[in-house]
Amino acid sequence: TNLHLWRRGVDATIFHPRYRQDQMRVKYGIESEYVLTYVGRLAAEKDLDVLMEIAHQLPDPIKNNVHWLIVGDGPLKEELQQTKTTNMTFTGYLESEPLAEVYSGSDLLVFPSRTETFGNVVLESFACGTPVIGAHAGGVKEIISHEQTGILCPPGQTDTFIEAIVNLLCDKNSLRIFGTRARTYAQSQSWGKIFDQLMDDYQDAIYGQQGQRYA
Repeated sequence: TNLHLWRRGVDATIFHPRYRQDQMRVKYGIESEYVLTYVGRLAAEKDLDVLMEIAHQLPDPIKNNVHWLIVGDGPLKEELQQTKTTNMTFTGYLESEPLAEVYSGSDLLVFPSRTETFGNVVLESFACGTPVIGAHAGGVKEIISHEQTGILCPPGQTDTFIEAIVNLLCDKNSLRIFGTRARTYAQSQSWGKIFDQLMDDYQDAIYGQQGQRYA
């Protein structure tokens, strides 16, 4: 085929797992054992109703040991804050190192949105060594390797997301392995490697056309 897909990359020098978790925990007053995070626009198209159902319906042994960080801003912010669980903090919009610090200090990124064309937050989370539980839809399903770097769930199926969260949080060895694989994948998608591949693709296209022209 003469079609090449140019993917977006991630800055693996900013998004990495080497941030101090204790600083993030102090900043957001986190005492729970686990940190679950959502990053993205706070808008209806992100399936945030599913996210809130997940937060409210987690079984008590997990729910009582989890702190949620909701990173982002948008038209649903006030409504979500009114229905939030007691163990949920809204950080507002974050970027660069403060955002990477949150990814790095989280156990899982939970991303139920079914409308992502790419899902850059998934790649950022991976770069910080944090696995992702996401919807099997859009660009997200192209990034997450199911049961290798994260879990893909049918869009909108709250019970499946909950099951995936519980299973991974209760299996710290798998959680660690998933995180290592996720970081390795993200490093292969750094901007430097993306541009190197782009240049190779251009050269293939140019020399390929010349070869056909003069054949």
